[in-house]
Amino acid sequence: MIAEEVGMGHLFTEAERSYRNSNGMEHENGIRAFGFINGLDKSAIYQIIQESYRARERYWLTQILKEEHMASFSHMRS
Repeated sequence: MIAEEVGMGHLFTEAERSYRNSNGMEHENGIRAFGFINGLDKSAIYQIIQESYRARERYWLTQILKEEHMASFSHMRS
């Protein structure tokens, strides 16, 4: 379900830096630089990038679900 379909605008949400750092949510360019400096091969760098994307997706999903639940609960109270 798209957020706009339930009356929500698009959320541009980025976790706090401390949360990103402690949850493996690095930017792709930073991961590539880290991999290059540390001599990682392309497949290892790719795997780290994918893990970072999955961590970001989990965060964004929790934010979206939180907003959807808040919208549905406020609708029930009306």
